Amino acid sequence: MIDWKNNFGSPSRETTMREAMRLFREREGRLIVETGCYRGIDGDGYSTLHWAALAKEVNGWFWSVELNPNHAFIALKALQEFGLRGDVVVGDSVTWLSTYRQLPIDFLYLDSADFESSDPISSQLHQLAEAGAAWGKLDPHAIILLDDAGLKTNLSEDWLQRRGFKVVMKDYQVLLTR
Repeated sequence: MIDWKNNFGSPSRETTMREAMRLFREREGRLIVETGCYRGIDGDGYSTLHWAALAKEVNGWFWSVELNPNHAFIALKALQEFGLRGDVVVGDSVTWLSTYRQLPIDFLYLDSADFESSDPISSQLHQLAEAGAAWGKLDPHAIILLDDAGLKTNLSEDWLQRRGFKVVMKDYQVLLTR
């Protein structure tokens, strides 16, 4: 059995993830949306399990959107194994966020496209497209956590700040709120 409760991938990720969780509870959030999901790779940080556990704690809901069906299956199986609930959707995150029409998103975690040093701009553009697709669906007090600061967050961080978001913490991840 994996020890996901004590694994955030790195100490810097743990700091920003715990602060995002604290803010989510403080703001009485209900809906968490994650792009990308747990892939069964040790060291990934188990964000899918952490966000699903947080949603369960507050009697909220959790969605994860993943392009790779094998990764989605692994994530769904892990959620079930630990008695956590949530929906793992197989599909393109930008398309899903563009068409999402349910509750306002209280917490958005963007971590779907892996950074590739051979093509550094593609993951930045993808994360920016995700932020843009989610824009009209965010709660006025939304929390956004961007993974891989300085690698794939540059464009989306700047875009969000120009729209009123403030950086709360920045280390390996960038945590922003309004």
